[in-house]
Amino acid sequence: MKKLYILFSIAILLFSNVSFANFPPNTCDAQFTVTITGFSVNAVPVMTGDSSVSNLWSFGDGTSSTVSSPTHTYATCGTYTISHIIQVNNPNGVLTCADSTVQTVTILCTTPCNLAASFTSSNVAGLANNVLAFVNTTISFAPGDSIRWTFGDGTVSYDVNPTHTFANYGTYNVCLRIVRNLNIPGAPPCVSEVCHTVTLTAPNPCNITAAFSTQANPAQSNSFVFTNLSTPTSSANSASWTFGDGSGGTGNSISHVYSQSGTYIVCLHITVNNTCTRDTCHTITVTVPNPTPCNVHAGFTTTYVNNQLNVVQCSNSTTLDSGTVVYSVWNFGDGTAVVNTSGLSNPTHTYTVSGLYNICLKVISVIPGTTTATCVDSICQQIQVQVPNPTPCNLNPSFTAQVSPTQNNIFVFTNTSTPLNTAASISWDFGDSTFGSGFTATHSYTNSGTYLVCMHIAISNTCIRDTCITVTVMGTNPPPCNLVANFTWQASPNTANANVVHFINTTNSATAIDSLTWTFGDGTTSHDLNPVHTFANAGTYTVCLRVVRIFNIPGSTTCVSEICYNVIVNVPTSINCDSVHVSYTYVRDAFMSNKVYFVTVANYPVTQETWTITPLNSTSAATVTLSQYNPAYIFSQVGNYVVCLSAVTAGGCIKEECDTISIGSIATQCELIPYPNPAHAQVSVNAVLPTSSNIYAFVYNAQNVLVSAQTQAGATGNNIMTFNVSNLTAGFYFIRLYYGNQVCISRFQKL
Repeated sequence: MKKLYILFSIAILLFSNVSFANFPPNTCDAQFTVTITGFSVNAVPVMTGDSSVSNLWSFGDGTSSTVSSPTHTYATCGTYTISHIIQVNNPNGVLTCADSTVQTVTILCTTPCNLAASFTSSNVAGLANNVLAFVNTTISFAPGDSIRWTFGDGTVSYDVNPTHTFANYGTYNVCLRIVRNLNIPGAPPCVSEVCHTVTLTAPNPCNITAAFSTQANPAQSNSFVFTNLSTPTSSANSASWTFGDGSGGTGNSISHVYSQSGTYIVCLHITVNNTCTRDTCHTITVTVPNPTPCNVHAGFTTTYVNNQLNVVQCSNSTTLDSGTVVYSVWNFGDGTAVVNTSGLSNPTHTYTVSGLYNICLKVISVIPGTTTATCVDSICQQIQVQVPNPTPCNLNPSFTAQVSPTQNNIFVFTNTSTPLNTAASISWDFGDSTFGSGFTATHSYTNSGTYLVCMHIAISNTCIRDTCITVTVMGTNPPPCNLVANFTWQASPNTANANVVHFINTTNSATAIDSLTWTFGDGTTSHDLNPVHTFANAGTYTVCLRVVRIFNIPGSTTCVSEICYNVIVNVPTSINCDSVHVSYTYVRDAFMSNKVYFVTVANYPVTQETWTITPLNSTSAATVTLSQYNPAYIFSQVGNYVVCLSAVTAGGCIKEECDTISIGSIATQCELIPYPNPAHAQVSVNAVLPTSSNIYAFVYNAQNVLVSAQTQAGATGNNIMTFNVSNLTAGFYFIRLYYGNQVCISRFQKL
């Protein structure tokens, strides 16, 4: 009933002929103030009073109130209009004045921003001090968040956990910025950024010389004192010892008692400031005085488990008297050991690093019921360990960008990486501070311009690649550029004018306003639609047709298509095939002896070539046929091959030439991982050499044109090669390293 009364009162006040202006002035005032807290609004009228004053509030979401100063909570965010009507009655209940007013309020959509950007940094093992690995430790970081690293040297990265090479040593302010799009209308993005200062110090030269002295105890011939004499002397030096009997220790001066007579190799390992290490070893002869007969003779054998060359099964073959109580202590040579206090044991051990290790077994007999040793015997064996190589990351990232045929600001980006893996995790940076994910992404640009679009693809935690391309967005929609230039030609039917050629333009969708430029390969040009050209001399000419269409629309690009063909001019129609001679030469690659370049030699134009390569001493290799001009072929096996060229020349003559080629060695191929990739100023690769040799490095552009070359003396192990790419234009490049009988290839992008 009360609600009906309120609605009835509003109707009377709003639609009756009573005008609020007829009431005495300044007797009623419906103005009010509002306070917004989250989704709640508190309204306070400027005019308050006793029971003679009545209020009617409408909050714009279908709810109302008659409370003097109401508090109302909205269910959703948005913009609402609050209306307030006030009435004053005299003691007789007669309306004396009334007033109304409205006010608009906005309830903001808010979501807690719980991002807390953070990261750590550390040096990369085996690399220089200017290479840091950064680990993103942001709290509540999600895969869809946008990430950007700035390294303080003018470079950036969008990787989750980048590895960055600084060009110079010094102090840099490294910042990590995380952006999360809340996808709530009216709500700003959730942003968190943190910066840390990193200091890169050039390594000090490692000029320490390791040395030590050996002093035998004259009263006990199996007791020795070893003293560190390394120079220069420094309290920062860390000295560790191995005594050759499976035991060791630390300290600048250390004593050791040998339990068995024999010859031992004692080694000192010196470390200065965790960066400079040296080793030196001496051989000593030990004689144990008055040896007590020992009833324990240590022995064991080793086998690889399931042909895994890093998993070793040790089988104890120790002999001892019946009833003897023993301890067995195994030392695997990689800093790990196993102690068994209840008898002999047969442990299995897994190595994580390839190399040559000493496995030592010490067997100790004890008095039953005590830990008192009565006899000790030790034995060591060397074992070669080979840890399997991790699965190579052969991912080659790439994607296409296709503009919409109806809207030039809409692009479809499609992953074309090889090998194609539909389960890969893919994220996109569209270059306009927006991001996406998925195998295919469609994006609409707001403004025209050129944008760098990047794809981040991961098929595992260790196989991750990035690639970027630029796209140009036009503000208006010009007609699509569907030009495909093409032409045909025909020599003059008059044999007396065999040097006159008729060219016919067959370009698709050609229009009268297209600009045509013919270049005939003899220094002359034409702009005719279908030119007739007279060549001054006979020969083979490269004739090109370039078609240009200008749309004359602001912001649009010019549509261009070009095509070239080789045209043979003034060739006699009748040739004596006996006068035609065809042969070929070949050159081996300077670095890959199994890569051969073939070049055809002929006294008349060759119109077709077919090459067959047949192995002479292999039953597994098949004959290979190549239908191309002057091919380059990589032989996969050593041995002798018959290489035959079948050539068709002008006049329809067919000539064949064969020769035998011997391949003595095969160059192996490997993949390098460039970093950083994409690169701005420099890019590096790590070449791992089995033995010392020169490394020959070449950088090629996407058209296989050499743009840079350098040579470096390589040492056994890791060799970092760095290339200055600051002067290269943006695009994709290849690095090829040659060393020993191996060629290694990598691909990087220059931004």
